[in-house]
Amino acid sequence: MDGLNGSTAALCLGSLFTNLKRTCLVLEDDAERAGYIYHDLVQLLGPEQVRFYPPSFKRTLSNGEDPGSAILRTDVLNTLQQGVPGVIVAYPDSLLENVTPDQELKTKLLDLHQGERIDTGFVIELLHDYGFERVDYVYEPGQFSVRGSLIDVFSWGNEWPYRLDFFGDELESLRTFNIETQLSKDQVTAIRIIPKT
Repeated sequence: MDGLNGSTAALCLGSLFTNLKRTCLVLEDDAERAGYIYHDLVQLLGPEQVRFYPPSFKRTLSNGEDPGSAILRTDVLNTLQQGVPGVIVAYPDSLLENVTPDQELKTKLLDLHQGERIDTGFVIELLHDYGFERVDYVYEPGQFSVRGSLIDVFSWGNEWPYRLDFFGDELESLRTFNIETQLSKDQVTAIRIIPKT
């Protein structure tokens, strides 16, 4: 969409998405331009309709990987896998990285519901298989901890980590929790654990 000034491109793209009701990919030249169009589209369509797809690798970080970017990427792939229409904003660097194929991702999703019966050993083994790191306290995506009947896990597709409270093999409660205080926050009835894509 060359030749459009200011937020005009976002208005055109927003109108296109609203009329088509299908997933649209907006590919900008660089991170800065992608950030501007993303912001404009969020203001126009709302944050639930627009996703940002950055590269997960940052040259400025010591290990190269940016957990925040990995969360955004996983959120986009999970949304695509679920078939939820939206606008995805990206730039060339983000499209150069390999991603988990859709069929493989479907087999690696773990949906848990309050009240269901599931072996805690199975959950722990699955988290290991998915590449989650076992730690004493969960503070970033890709980690989990076990303390008695509690399993804390920070999935790659969620803003907050989850606390799974078991009574035997019954998943008695599911809550989000604050990583700074480690205190439980909100009760939820179902969660989806997504491995790093």
